[in-house]
Amino acid sequence: MTEESGFAGTDAPTAWERFWLLLRAPDHAFRGVDRGISWLYPILVVSLLIAGAPHVLHRLHIDEQREGIGRLLDDGLLTEEQAQNAWTRLDEALESRSAGKIAIQMLLAIATQFLIRFVFPAALLLIGVRFVMEGKARFVAVLGALGWASVPAGIRILIRTPFCALQGSLDIYFGPAALPGVDPDTVGGYALTLLDVFDIWILALLITGISSVGGLSRGRAAGLVLPLWLVYSLARIGMKSSPFGAAL
Repeated sequence: MTEESGFAGTDAPTAWERFWLLLRAPDHAFRGVDRGISWLYPILVVSLLIAGAPHVLHRLHIDEQREGIGRLLDDGLLTEEQAQNAWTRLDEALESRSAGKIAIQMLLAIATQFLIRFVFPAALLLIGVRFVMEGKARFVAVLGALGWASVPAGIRILIRTPFCALQGSLDIYFGPAALPGVDPDTVGGYALTLLDVFDIWILALLITGISSVGGLSRGRAAGLVLPLWLVYSLARIGMKSSPFGAAL
C-alpha cells in the first residue's frame, strides 16, 4: 500500500479512510471490505438518505404525483372519478403527516432499499462472479463492494436536495438531462436521466470493487457489471414507456 492511499501495510482501512480512498485512490478502497461490519456503514447511510430525502421534499413529491395523475387522466387511463379519488388521497397524505408515520415510512423505505438496492443486486453479482466469470468472492464482500460503490448516490442526495428545495422543483439533474430542451417526462428525456454523472461514478467504482473482491481483471468485471446495468436501465425505460409511465 502506498503512502498516497492513506494507510500502509495489509490492514483494512477504517470506514473514514475508505471514504476518502473512494475519492483519491479507489483501487485501494475495497481492501478488506468484508472484514467486520465495514460493509454495513455505507448501506445504512445511503439507505437512510434515500429514505429521508422525499420527506424533506414531501410537498414537491406530492405535487409531482398530482401532475402524474393529471397526465394519466388526459391520456384516458383514469376516469375523472378515479383521478379525483387519487388527488384526495394525496391531499390527505399531505395533511396527516406525523412523526410516528414518518418514522414508520422511513423504516420501511430503508428495509426496502436494503433488499432491492443492495441484497438482490449483490446476489446477482455474486452469481456472475463465481459461475460466469469463475472468480472467487464471498457474498459479504460483494455486498460491501456494492455498498461502498453506492456512496456517490448519497453525495448526490446531499447536493441535490437543497437545490430542489431552493428552486421548488424535483427536475434537478447532473447530466445530459439538464440540457436545455430536454423533457424528463418523455421516454427519451427519462433515458438521459440515467446517464447522471453520479451514476457513471457508481458504475466505475462498482467495476473497481468487483474486480478487487472477485479477483477479476478490470475488463472482466466491466463485462459483468455493465450488462446488468444495461438490463436494469432498459427495464426502467420500459416502465416509463408503459401506459402508466406518465405517473413515474
